Amino acid sequence: MRRVETALIALAAVLLPVALLLSHRNVPVILALIGLAGVMHLKKFRPTPWMLAAIALIGWASVTTLWSGYADAMSWIGYLLVLGVLTGAAMFAGDKGNAHLFIYGVIASLILLTVEALSGGILRDIIPPEGRPDKDDVATARGITTLLCLMPALALWIIQQTDKCGRWLFAMGLASLICANSFGITANLLSWIAALIAGCVIYLMPRWGGRLVIFGAVLPFLMMPIVAALLPPIDILADMEAGPASWRLRLIAWEAVWQGMIDSPLTFVFGHGVEGTRVLGEAVGVVTIPGEEAELLAVPTHPHNVYIQIWYDLGLIGVGLSVVAIWLGWRAMERAKMPKPVMAAIGALIAISTVLSLFDASLWTLWRVAGPLLGAWLIILSSRDQRKVQ
Repeated sequence: MRRVETALIALAAVLLPVALLLSHRNVPVILALIGLAGVMHLKKFRPTPWMLAAIALIGWASVTTLWSGYADAMSWIGYLLVLGVLTGAAMFAGDKGNAHLFIYGVIASLILLTVEALSGGILRDIIPPEGRPDKDDVATARGITTLLCLMPALALWIIQQTDKCGRWLFAMGLASLICANSFGITANLLSWIAALIAGCVIYLMPRWGGRLVIFGAVLPFLMMPIVAALLPPIDILADMEAGPASWRLRLIAWEAVWQGMIDSPLTFVFGHGVEGTRVLGEAVGVVTIPGEEAELLAVPTHPHNVYIQIWYDLGLIGVGLSVVAIWLGWRAMERAKMPKPVMAAIGALIAISTVLSLFDASLWTLWRVAGPLLGAWLIILSSRDQRKVQ
């Protein structure tokens, strides 16, 4: 069984560069392989308070499928069950040797995507089949999004290898910055900056720096409804000409979701159910904004904001469970008294996840969820000999 575990993680390491370069939507397959590698260790699982809160959140999401307007909502019960089991199993998979193995896949991904960033996408251009250049650029940017979630673990691994790690950290940081600043996804660059700030602050003052990062992760649950409530009506937002069209579309989506969220006290508390914002987009219809030739959905398949999506889809109950799980999780890490580099890496990953959740991610897009989970697993794996899994 030990050999099977190593083989599955090795396969995941080999497939990682392929997925990030050519098929970012298959990142959940990488997580699934690691989860399968850890299934045999699930007997070690002893749920702590933050895990119980996370399990309750998954359970609540499953319950909301009963009143969701999304035609295929019931299928999410199975997806959430499999995701929860495989994620839990993944956190027990592997050891330090496997961490080294998977890190090679991360380094290969970083090199390949840096080449893509510097060349404008030459590798995707020469690898068949031929695709639309704009679509290829977006796909590469999505691979970079997942790569950024793995950078805190790579930085931790570099620090653990040698005391004179400065030049390697600089090289990693520069390469990932080049990637983050390429292919037009602003959220990638913002998440890189947030990770750098969070990692440095926590390294310098672990206790208060960590609490500041966690506060930043939960504050948007309160702020996003306020921001959305203060936005002008959709027709006024649609006529605005200032700023990039993609950001104006986000504001329109947030305003539309807010208006739908307050349609009744019951939906405010219980939510509209899994994939509720997708159904809302079909109901609200299309808008035409300056700078865009075609009509676009006011709310696309998701509002590009996980916080307001949780409010709308899972309601006040979902928001409460999310906040409790995040806070209890951080408290558990504080009590574990982990070394400063480990805490800094975790804080950097939280910062990346927060920025992506604010401006780009979707709660129901599995590859977006798999990226931070892979980053968390690799941090756990890289530090497994320094503490007990909490």
